[in-house]
Amino acid sequence: MSIKIHLDNPGILTPGATISGTAICHFEHPEVIRGITCVFKGREYTHWDVQRSRNSVKFVGKNDFVSQERRFAHAGTLPARTYKYQFVFNLPDRQLPSSFDHDCAAIQYFIKAKVDRPIGFDYKDSVSLHVASPVDLNDFVDQISMRPLRNQLEEFPSCCFFTSEPLLLDFTINKDAFVVGETIFVKINVNNTSSLHVSEVKLSLIQRLNLKVENPDIREREENEVINQVRALGVEAHSEKEYFLQLKIPQDLLVPLFLNCRLIKQSWVVRAKFTFQSCQSDIICESIVKLGHIAIGTRDIVADLPLSGANISSSSIDWIPSDVFVEQEGTTELLGEVSSAPPSYNEVNGYLPKYETK
Repeated sequence: MSIKIHLDNPGILTPGATISGTAICHFEHPEVIRGITCVFKGREYTHWDVQRSRNSVKFVGKNDFVSQERRFAHAGTLPARTYKYQFVFNLPDRQLPSSFDHDCAAIQYFIKAKVDRPIGFDYKDSVSLHVASPVDLNDFVDQISMRPLRNQLEEFPSCCFFTSEPLLLDFTINKDAFVVGETIFVKINVNNTSSLHVSEVKLSLIQRLNLKVENPDIREREENEVINQVRALGVEAHSEKEYFLQLKIPQDLLVPLFLNCRLIKQSWVVRAKFTFQSCQSDIICESIVKLGHIAIGTRDIVADLPLSGANISSSSIDWIPSDVFVEQEGTTELLGEVSSAPPSYNEVNGYLPKYETK
């Protein structure tokens, strides 16, 4: 007595794809049922533990942004035999979130078949699906200018209850949208009018996730993962310095699409961090950029999935890096090391987290 799902076309799916298969039910004796159904769902799931007094409380969020159902049989008694039910599901063709796994969140797709029994346990089977949804920057053309992105700050560093003169920052990125494989060019002008020495300038590309749970109550948290990073020597007190820095976007970087998601939001941040030698207060300057797989002005399909062969668009402004850059085996260093991203959940634990498919 069982039910099994067999897919005709297993493998990576893309928006607009068709999923077909067969649900096979085997009954060794007549079976009283309330129905036989098969559902296809796309689900976002968030969770983390919150310490309350002496207990740890699990907070979760769950939202099905895609749900399609096929009913194979209604209530009644089925004779003993093997039944085969064919099904077809069609994925939405636009703005479908990508499959995603994180230690606090996931986007998962699955097909689940069930024999609903009034007495005893239901017979169930489920299969997971992987959806790769390329990010097309043309879909965000109203939010993208492809012009330099400039941020000017006046910050007053403080140390031991003493507030110094300001640090004047002029932070410019060559454009506001990139595709995987491109290089982000950043120009930073630092006018340090303070009496404090800036010991280090650190430039990072960060994937920022804003997550929400809804049960037992609403909570939010932010997760930041460093994708790439370069470091440079700092600025002496009462002096001025100009930097030309580069951040390479990895060609194989997974850029998930979270449109239509309620619990998971994402942004890509270029952050400059200025560390002072004699105090613990750092100054941070950030700008948000967009990353994708298909460049503005093209509609070419990304051929190699999962998402690794994107089109590379040309920069919208010419930049001349200073001669302090050293190219080494495809990475760029500026008087310092290129730090790698922290290990993923899979690398640390040896497996990906599993989530319920109820």
